[in-house]
Amino acid sequence: ETYDARTEEHIEGWKFPGYDTSKWTAATLADSVANTAILASQLFEPIRHISTISPVSINVANKNTNSQVVDFGQNLAAVVSLKRIFCSRGTVVTLRHAELLMHPPYGAFDNTTIYVDNLRTAKATDKYICSGDPQGESYTP
Repeated sequence: ETYDARTEEHIEGWKFPGYDTSKWTAATLADSVANTAILASQLFEPIRHISTISPVSINVANKNTNSQVVDFGQNLAAVVSLKRIFCSRGTVVTLRHAELLMHPPYGAFDNTTIYVDNLRTAKATDKYICSGDPQGESYTP
């Protein structure tokens, strides 16, 4: 996902009930094989918030790019939530997700490098473009 928070200022109130969408352009049907797909309910327990965990470590990966590796100490299915982001307007915060830190046999153990070869072609990346709000910003992809 790429989310540009700067666009919010052009559509104030869009995420609250009662917002007038009468001037929005209607969605159109895409020409795709997805048009013939059959929509079915999931056959398992609903996905819901169970707990919140904090990282076990945050290590600087590259001082020149201000990159950090945030390690939760376990492989998990989760949603990342960033809170109180203070950044200049237009700053791009990139979240690159991975299951593992670099380790043998793929390379020397390194807690500042994520191992992504097992993701093959999956991008596993979220980008948040800051609005520059002086009160701070939050983002949950």
